[in-house]
Amino acid sequence: MGKIIFKCFSLNSFCGRIRIKPTINIFVERLLPKCWNKNLAIIFFSIIFSIWPICYAQQTTTTGNLLRINFTKPEIDFSDTLWQWTDTSYLGGYLKYYCSKVLRPVSTAYLLVSSVDENTYYPSTYLYLYNLADKSMRQLVADHPGYDPLSPYYYKLHVEYTLEGSFIFMGERRAAIFLKNDSLAALENINGLSLTHHAGQIEGKSFVVARGKDYRHYTYYLEDLSIPENITLSNKIIVDYGGNSEFSGPAEIHHLKDDLYLYVEDISNFLYLCSYSDSKLTMIKRLRPKGAHITFPDFTNYRYHNNNIFYIENGDLFKESFDSSTKDFTGKTLVIPKLGYNYSFSEDNSFLAQIRNDSLIIHSLRQEKVLNSYNIAAIKHRGYLVDSPYVYIHQIKTVTDVESSVNLPTEFGLEQNYPNPFNPSTTINYSVPRSGFVSMKIYDVLGKEIKTLISETKIAGNYSIKFDGVNLPSGIYFYQMKTSEYMRTKKMILLK
Repeated sequence: MGKIIFKCFSLNSFCGRIRIKPTINIFVERLLPKCWNKNLAIIFFSIIFSIWPICYAQQTTTTGNLLRINFTKPEIDFSDTLWQWTDTSYLGGYLKYYCSKVLRPVSTAYLLVSSVDENTYYPSTYLYLYNLADKSMRQLVADHPGYDPLSPYYYKLHVEYTLEGSFIFMGERRAAIFLKNDSLAALENINGLSLTHHAGQIEGKSFVVARGKDYRHYTYYLEDLSIPENITLSNKIIVDYGGNSEFSGPAEIHHLKDDLYLYVEDISNFLYLCSYSDSKLTMIKRLRPKGAHITFPDFTNYRYHNNNIFYIENGDLFKESFDSSTKDFTGKTLVIPKLGYNYSFSEDNSFLAQIRNDSLIIHSLRQEKVLNSYNIAAIKHRGYLVDSPYVYIHQIKTVTDVESSVNLPTEFGLEQNYPNPFNPSTTINYSVPRSGFVSMKIYDVLGKEIKTLISETKIAGNYSIKFDGVNLPSGIYFYQMKTSEYMRTKKMILLK
């Protein structure tokens, strides 16, 4: 009860719009023992309620770089950094950024950047696309999943490359996005369906999943994704569950031999042997590697590569091979002893990076040998991923002191530029009350974009940025600030 009362007062008093003293009087009279001195108690709680908003808004920032290590080379190139990230922790939550995947479509390389604003009352999840060529970042999706325990599976990301670009499949709560030459096309609705997941290949076509009523209701299609404009979701696949209604959709599907496929079920992560013919996928039996244990739910339990199943048991990595004669996995073999729990598989499961003590060890699962090992004692890090031939490590650079919130803004703001009219440069001030992605662009009177001034994540604070119009003709221009929850446009005049 006390926590709730303090929280309510802190938020209201932070806005500076309520009278605290009458409320404190009621609090003292009704809830405190009679033996307390009323006047002293009022003074005491007035101080507490006044200080609380400042404490609430204090935040600590952690910054760092995404360090890229080429594991085919003997030494680490510490100058090979791609992206600077900033995490923010504050009383009641944190905002953490991390690179989810690396994309290499037709022309430009990108990072898929995820962030979670985990606060007690309204957690939010965001996904961004970071262009490695011009260092710009744009927001793809923003969502508020609440406390759904299945949310990690809704956010499972998968990338499928085509000749023209790449698809970004963003899971059950999302729609697919097609990326081509830095232009995005969301596939929100195809014949009334939402394309959400890519499970694998069947007979040269993509096995895709369309959104149903909830995570237990899907429709499945075989689709040619090579020409995005021609996707129709017309070739529907029937999945014969054999009377089992507990299936929740595929996470992955792999071709084993002839018409046999390995079906990795979503959520529960069970394995099934199935056959495919005449647009029908039929479950034959459930497979269980000899030593593997089933946990619910865990996507990392099984990994399939080159006709082998890899799984971790008691901290060791084992493999078993599929035997087409018995239609089962067999031949349990120890691959990496004492793997531990600090590891990361590559997207195609052909490589595994492991951090043991102060060493980064790269394993080839195809060759079943160590490719390279690096001493990373000097690298302070949090999180990494493998994308051959690189390992991407979130290298922590600095940790700043706790900042006082006295000067932090309470709301978004975009001020009029100064001077105005200007020649040739002017200054624009703006305010950000909480960490998030901010963009600011300049447009001419015809709405043509002239320049991007800001396209990055900003922590809470007051900012200034300079705009130079030295190469522009005199006239009226507009500057627009945009976030996930705020947009404002103002006019300025360049007069030469």
